[in-house]
Amino acid sequence: MKKFLVPLIVLALCLFTIACGTTCKGDKCGDTDDTGDTVNDCDDDCGRPEGDTDTDCDDDDCGRPEGDTVTDCDDDCDETYSGEIQIIKIKDDEGSEVKISECVVTGIEYIQDSQTHENTGIKAFYVSEIIPEAKPYSGIYVFVKNAAVDFCKIGNKLEITGTYKKYYGGPQIETTEDNIKKLEESVALPEPIEVAAKDIATPFITDPEKVTDSCKAGWTSSKQHGEKAKEYEGVLVKVNNVAIVEENICHGAFTVTDDLAIYKNLYYYSGKRTTGKKFESIQGVLMYTYDAYELAPTTEEDLVEAPIIYEESKIREIKSEDKEGKEVKISECVVTGIEYIQDSQTHENTGIKAFYVSEIIPKAEPYSGIYVFVKNAAVDFCKIGDKLEITGTYKKYYGAPQIETQEGNITKLGENVALPEPAEVASKDIATPFITDPEKVTDSCKAGWTSSKQHGEKAKEYEGVLVKVNDVAIVEENICHGAFTVTDDLAIYKNLYYYSGKRTAGKKFESIQGVLMYTYDAYELAPTTEEDLVEDTGDTGDTTNDDNTDTGDTGNDNDTDTGDTNDDDTDTCEPATIKEIQSGTKAKEDLVKIENAIVITPVVSQTFDDDTTGYTFYVSDGTTGDYSGLYIYRVTSDKAPAKGDKVTIEGQIDFYGKQWEIKNAKNVGSITKTGTGTVPAAVKKAYADLAEKDKGTFIELTDTNLEVESVDGNKNVTFTNGVVIKPKTFSINLSLKAGDKVSKISGVYDVTYGVPGLVIVDANDVK
Repeated sequence: MKKFLVPLIVLALCLFTIACGTTCKGDKCGDTDDTGDTVNDCDDDCGRPEGDTDTDCDDDDCGRPEGDTVTDCDDDCDETYSGEIQIIKIKDDEGSEVKISECVVTGIEYIQDSQTHENTGIKAFYVSEIIPEAKPYSGIYVFVKNAAVDFCKIGNKLEITGTYKKYYGGPQIETTEDNIKKLEESVALPEPIEVAAKDIATPFITDPEKVTDSCKAGWTSSKQHGEKAKEYEGVLVKVNNVAIVEENICHGAFTVTDDLAIYKNLYYYSGKRTTGKKFESIQGVLMYTYDAYELAPTTEEDLVEAPIIYEESKIREIKSEDKEGKEVKISECVVTGIEYIQDSQTHENTGIKAFYVSEIIPKAEPYSGIYVFVKNAAVDFCKIGDKLEITGTYKKYYGAPQIETQEGNITKLGENVALPEPAEVASKDIATPFITDPEKVTDSCKAGWTSSKQHGEKAKEYEGVLVKVNDVAIVEENICHGAFTVTDDLAIYKNLYYYSGKRTAGKKFESIQGVLMYTYDAYELAPTTEEDLVEDTGDTGDTTNDDNTDTGDTGNDNDTDTGDTNDDDTDTCEPATIKEIQSGTKAKEDLVKIENAIVITPVVSQTFDDDTTGYTFYVSDGTTGDYSGLYIYRVTSDKAPAKGDKVTIEGQIDFYGKQWEIKNAKNVGSITKTGTGTVPAAVKKAYADLAEKDKGTFIELTDTNLEVESVDGNKNVTFTNGVVIKPKTFSINLSLKAGDKVSKISGVYDVTYGVPGLVIVDANDVK
């Protein structure tokens, strides 16, 4: 019996070898078992790492990660696939026809209407194998193109057949609705696999050549991807304990710790993107787009914000220790001054932008007050004397200390709390002298005044604090931004209260008190009420507002002074053309007469302090040439003109807020209708090509597919490619928000609120 045993064993081994060779198509690699190779097969391990635990001879893992559990001999790495496969087994063979017998939808990329931004269809979606926890290569992008908006939803179990392809390096299955079968409605998703942000991130760098591209800040992919990024592309992943680093990079994404970009295509995060904001976790699908791996949350719940831990402090502790970026809590304080948002037409208060608070102490002390930026709070949200509890973030804004917060983080504890007595200081100790800058004489600082940046020795410690100066007199009647100066070059500012008295040089005050602000590189004293300015009883200067004449352009300076209309001078208006004025050929303050101008926008009515009515609008010389349009500011008429009217206009030339205009001044400023004209067609130009010569001209942008980046407190809308539109001048409500997209923009190109851009005159100008 034993003598037949050896031949039988040899025969069995031979038969096994023949069978295996037939099934596996032979040893493709032509290698032999390495010493220690533990693969229990017919040696076709293709140079895979030692320790491969496959127990078959099917050459099925072809360089895929260890752990492939296929136990057959079907050589499933052939060039084309037949039969049913798992996502993890899809080979990198572009053009292969594949079938996934069951998978679950993990994220959906919708098509949106360009006007309403509503979902109109499905462009693509991500799917995963139905497993308890996500694994490398267990998810993939499925491009389906124009499927119905309700075709599938997250959690649907599907069967999919299609073609495996690469799109700019990103793996995907291309298919159609007909090749997708819904098997179940609600299947549990795999638990996202937890990874370190650095292992899946593609750091972004600044590319100076792209600063005018759609990547507004010039951010571009470094193409240096995390070591695990490729294997987790298309897979549900989760990163823990990260914080925002860059608030806005290319394509509306933001970055967190280790340069991981958080993308928006599957879900748009509408929360505040403040640098340093922390998240307990962010999860979603890892996408490959724009040469970068970016994590795309799929629902609101995918971004778990870390609870804010507030550090309770007194104002003096916060400022003296300079806790920038810290989350702080002031358990009690009192409001000392309020900065309102005003309507540009009526100058009525429409909301609260910010306010100042002080510690509740008998007399103000250094560092005992601070600016609180709250942004768009209700106009009656608080008043001077209110006792508050505040939590927020301590920051510096252009060097000025402030607490950033929102209404929900402010609690009113009481009303009519006594304010601290202002600290009495010498004006020289808190002043920032102003100097004349010849290069700025045509800027928004009318007289070319600019900060010397040589601040008084006590200015910093009293910033935000109630202070009082005694025995001062007016030196300069009007410097930058509507302020005037008194003894020792101390600027008296207007943002908390506008002084309507006569500003004659030499006029004396027994005292002036208020909050010391830091703005425009200067420390300026801001009275908060009429009682804060105590005029010297020996001074006979009247208090009528007859020669304190801010020009009142549409700049964001909240001036309520509308221009002097009480001067009895009878100067002669010289004939001038719109082109001469807009190109700067005529001089500022010249009195001019323009004939045959055509009104090209709606007309805004405004009332002056003397109860006369003036009208604001744009006019054209009837052409679409260079310097063909002009802004008209509060010029009077017995009857308001209308769009399309041909008019004669008399008034004074001004250059305010970086724009030329005609205004009502020196009792000169009238409109006479002479007929009806034809409004010129809009000039079609790219936003980047707009220049000085286009100011005052109605423009239709050739830019398309514009995406809103931000909307500020004045309703100015900034798009990701730098386009700025301003609807507030003509009271247009566009209701745009970050992430919205538009395909058409028209408007008058000019400077309003201190910002160049397109003035929107009709809601249909934006589509």
